[in-house]
Amino acid sequence: MTPQQPVQGISISELTEKLKLSRNYITRNITHCIPHLEESPSKGARVIFDETTLRDYLAQKCTFTRQTRRINLEREIQQFIASHPQDKRLQKSTFREDFIGKIPDWNKVKRSELPAIPLKATDFWDFPLIFSKEYTQGNESPDAPRKSAEICYRDMFKIGAIKIQLGRQKTMFYIPYDEGVCLPPLNQLSKINNTEETCFLVPADWKPFYQGHEAPSSKDGTISKIQITITADEKNFDQGLIEKALRKGFSLEHVLSHNISPADNQVSVTFQATPLVNTSSPSLWENSEPVDEDDFMQDYEQSLYDLKFLEDWDYLDCLDNLCDLEYDE
Repeated sequence: MTPQQPVQGISISELTEKLKLSRNYITRNITHCIPHLEESPSKGARVIFDETTLRDYLAQKCTFTRQTRRINLEREIQQFIASHPQDKRLQKSTFREDFIGKIPDWNKVKRSELPAIPLKATDFWDFPLIFSKEYTQGNESPDAPRKSAEICYRDMFKIGAIKIQLGRQKTMFYIPYDEGVCLPPLNQLSKINNTEETCFLVPADWKPFYQGHEAPSSKDGTISKIQITITADEKNFDQGLIEKALRKGFSLEHVLSHNISPADNQVSVTFQATPLVNTSSPSLWENSEPVDEDDFMQDYEQSLYDLKFLEDWDYLDCLDNLCDLEYDE
């Protein structure tokens, strides 16, 4: 008789330990969405999630954003010169400064003044994750004895980390190590110069001859945050397309919920978002009108219609019934 192979998967205990999730959160948001295996009832029927499906589900459910990144400046310059040897800007005495562009003064800029650039979701299970509530800089830092979410957010901004948001409250960070970039240990971050060539600090959307971002600075009480809930058939649901269409008119901040109804095979996703507003004139902030639900639905459906032809997607059938649009008071 062939001996029984051990169950392959991820247990609830492993999930709580790895991502610091509560069992209540797992029960409400994950257990009913992921196929799971159960050991013999005589052993207590311990739930084991299918690993591949769970990892894919977590990646889809999370929002990945980044405000800053670190680059090897000299490497970027040499690559540009090699790719554009005839560019007339190379002959200017101000080439280096022009190449860097209009980056912020890092001694004055606030985190709220830089946009969070959306990134493609990816499987992050094997990443060395950093959690704000457990973060300390290390023994060499003056902040070492303190565990503070604010210190974590500050340092992740400075080092160019990727923020991974799972639902409304769970925030994680991941520090990518790009080729040619010499990142310092976190316990030495307070000592590093932001203009060092091998780890030069730039906004996340930086490119050569950067002209600055156009995203609005935060301004309390001027633009309402909204919640957008979309429900569609599970078989035809494409969250990537939905997010792409929404970003034409909204800044997507979090995925608040992602639920699957086994009874009718419906998927429901709720986003927290802020309407994009032209900020070229400060008066536009004060005079901006509330977003009308009917206008939004009309514009949103038109955006999806445009995307269908731009990217050759034959997809709109699953979005015939857009569910709720709720405004936070």
